[in-house]
Amino acid sequence: MSGLLEIEILNRQRRAVVDSSGVGPLLQSAWNSGLAAAERLTHTVTVCLVSDRKIRELNSKYRDTDSATDVLSFPDGEQSPDGETLHLGDIVVSIQTAERQAGDRGVTLERELLILALHGFLHLLGFDHETDDGQMMALQSRLEAKYVTTPIGDAT
Repeated sequence: MSGLLEIEILNRQRRAVVDSSGVGPLLQSAWNSGLAAAERLTHTVTVCLVSDRKIRELNSKYRDTDSATDVLSFPDGEQSPDGETLHLGDIVVSIQTAERQAGDRGVTLERELLILALHGFLHLLGFDHETDDGQMMALQSRLEAKYVTTPIGDAT
């Protein structure tokens, strides 16, 4: 049996109304599809929705890049004092950047949010598209095709 996954969603931005209710089920589905750790621990992930200003600050501080980006992942791996919970890390998504990208791609903001959350989650699990010869992006594409079920275009 694999460990459980608990997901906390924090909306720390006020610029856009976004339905983030699909993020938890998506990450849970990806986890259960074979990405789950073998330990019988409860694993936790935090997804934080922020503004471009905030993600730019984080990108500058942790990646020495003074610009906004769509998603950042901060792996943790810290175990709780009781040894029963392991925090995988934090995923930070800029809703403003996600909104622009969604418009450019002709998809809903909710769909773009799911794609970015999944991308960040794979980074927390140790995948790195900059060094793995396309393995992470291929896995992300398979998981998107299977689990991202939100409408592709805006319902207008």
